[in-house]
Amino acid sequence: MNQALFRQEALQAKRGSWLGSISLAQPLPLWVLTGFAALAALTIGLFLFFGSYTRRAQVSGHLVPSQGMAMILAPATGIISQMQVAECSYVARDQALLEADILGEQRLLRKPPRQAYISKVELPAR
Repeated sequence: MNQALFRQEALQAKRGSWLGSISLAQPLPLWVLTGFAALAALTIGLFLFFGSYTRRAQVSGHLVPSQGMAMILAPATGIISQMQVAECSYVARDQALLEADILGEQRLLRKPPRQAYISKVELPAR
């Protein structure tokens, strides 16, 4: 009884198992990579041919409205307690815009008198 418990082939297969299993994964075919590169080059070429950019110039000075500058001051100090309209919404003539608390008194502001006056005055062009 000089026979081993396991066959010699089984023992040799077990010795190489610490190296891991065989991986049959293949890299992407070369034609797929070439297709992606050609598509990227075509996209960049089309962007360069049809694309445009905005010219940029750096200038010094101030932007002034064509009607001129107007200094508008509030007639009294106050705190806005409630907005009657939302930002960027359309308003009708004489519609209340906000409610302000001026020196403890609730007052409904429709259109500031100074703004109404400025909108009627024609300022000379420069």
